[in-house]
Amino acid sequence: MDRSIDTRRALVEIEKHSELREGNEAATRLKVINRILIDILGWTDEDIHPEEHVTEDGYTTYADYILRTANTAIVVEAKKYGAAFNVEPNQRKVKLTNKFLQSEIGEAIIQARDYARKMSIDFAIATNGSVWAVFPAQRHDQVRFNESYALIFWSLSDCLDENYSEFYDLLSREAVITGSLEANLIGRFVNQTENRKLGSFFSTNVKGRQVIQFST
Repeated sequence: MDRSIDTRRALVEIEKHSELREGNEAATRLKVINRILIDILGWTDEDIHPEEHVTEDGYTTYADYILRTANTAIVVEAKKYGAAFNVEPNQRKVKLTNKFLQSEIGEAIIQARDYARKMSIDFAIATNGSVWAVFPAQRHDQVRFNESYALIFWSLSDCLDENYSEFYDLLSREAVITGSLEANLIGRFVNQTENRKLGSFFSTNVKGRQVIQFST
């Protein structure tokens, strides 16, 4: 983590200048989002799948990024730096109500959610490089999407300086693999690494009785 300090400082300085605000989505991704994902959060080039096809009913669009390891996946929807993601600033936990989803950040969240659902991915991120909204795209516990919450980091200073440990512990590659999103967004801790060690189980017969064991 120490090696990322200079990168974090450089990115926080971006907020003090206007050059990216005049750029487009591609500039945001190259100058900010890629650096955060790789240099700070530890995702590898092999994990990051840009412009992945999302097809439904013969209509194809593109998810900006899929972060994918052998056992985890997150959709990332990127918008240009400076997009008006300024609803309810400084509130970390925001309920995904219909009113909130009518904002510009809400529209990006819906887009990321829809991509994730089409690809059977449970979690997603909407970001303009500065603001990072992390949320459950689909749930399996009977809780509706509008009753769920997003965790939102409202600036580069927020996620890379003032509350860096919180940001890192939520979105770093290591944290995600060990269940940080489940723990913080669903309220359920899942130690995925330990579960995977259990392997797959199959139905067996023990002394004439069938014992049914389910895979994890």
